[in-house]
Amino acid sequence: ASDTIVFVEIKKKFKGVVYKRRVAMTYAAAKVYLSGVGFLDACALHPAFDASGHVIEPSSARVQISREIDWMRARYIGLEPAMFISCEREAYFCLDDENLRITFDKDILWRDEGLDFAFGAGGHPMLSGDERIMEIKCAGPFPLWLTHLLSELKVYPNSFSKYGNAHKASFSEFMWEVADDMTFSAATQKMKGTRDTRVTEEGGVRCA
Repeated sequence: ASDTIVFVEIKKKFKGVVYKRRVAMTYAAAKVYLSGVGFLDACALHPAFDASGHVIEPSSARVQISREIDWMRARYIGLEPAMFISCEREAYFCLDDENLRITFDKDILWRDEGLDFAFGAGGHPMLSGDERIMEIKCAGPFPLWLTHLLSELKVYPNSFSKYGNAHKASFSEFMWEVADDMTFSAATQKMKGTRDTRVTEEGGVRCA
């Protein structure tokens, strides 16, 4: 729905650490903001409301992050949606440490067409039906109990990027389409050449 709260986010990695800078707004506000309308104007056009029905005014922190997003968009001109990725997520947090969270993602789907959220989830599966992606998010070192548990279960870290894997899959599909087109084109040229040779031979015309 247009009044659903979404995030417009910058995600980058520096020296192995992922940094996120994001602002929350309604989906309708996000669409006009990313089309070129200023952040404050977009929020005013399509405001978000709290549980009491009051308008949620953009904080100074959100305004600052929006300026960072504006700077990035000004530097990388021509940015546009390229991939839609959805998943079902179960998220857990530690009762003793609010900085520790563990998430499990399943039914990860991707598509490079129909990128509007209004089309809902759907696309090509990234994992088999029984596979899950577990991600441990912790601001500092893992607690000892978690380290011992992971060691006991022989769970080791591995790099996995949803967008990276979707991009590779999309590129592979593109290359297969190109290969099919090239095969069809080559076969067509061969058939065309055979036909032309037959015609010239029947007509008694010899071409250099």
